Amino acid sequence: MTFAGAIKTCLTKYADFRGVASRSEYWYFILFTFLVSIVLGTIDSLFFPTTSDSNPLAMSLQPSPFSDIASLLLLLPTLAVLVRRMRDAGFSAKWLLLMILPVLVLISSLVAAAPALAEFSLSNESSLVALALAVLPGLGLAAAVQLFYFIVTLLKSKAPAKAAPTEQIQDQTGTTA
Repeated sequence: MTFAGAIKTCLTKYADFRGVASRSEYWYFILFTFLVSIVLGTIDSLFFPTTSDSNPLAMSLQPSPFSDIASLLLLLPTLAVLVRRMRDAGFSAKWLLLMILPVLVLISSLVAAAPALAEFSLSNESSLVALALAVLPGLGLAAAVQLFYFIVTLLKSKAPAKAAPTEQIQDQTGTTA
């Protein structure tokens, strides 16, 4: 499958969770979404320049409407092609429910660390340690889940290959060979 063909297929099947997607279809579409986000992030930075403040938190709060709209528009096609790719690799779409697990771990860790975080201060070393201990399990689990999805999308197809129809060759007398 070509780059343009993968984009066309994924955008025409934007909400089609049935069927399978080849590795090339999936990875070409992921490359497309990555390139779109780079281009629109650049456009966002041109229209909404950052202030002279080099604070990373302030920079992350800069408006980025073009990137945000594109992310929302590409979310459903990306999920659809991921489901089709996982099915092609032999996995059920139910494996996508693993995405919920890191969020649950992060919420439960933050609830458990709430007393220590109640007096949070960047200058207080113990509150920084409490925040790190609360966030690290969720981040580690999220990284593990993403690694799982990455490996699944690299697997070969489990679906049987479509055999080309055998054509009967006719000789000049009209009989098949």
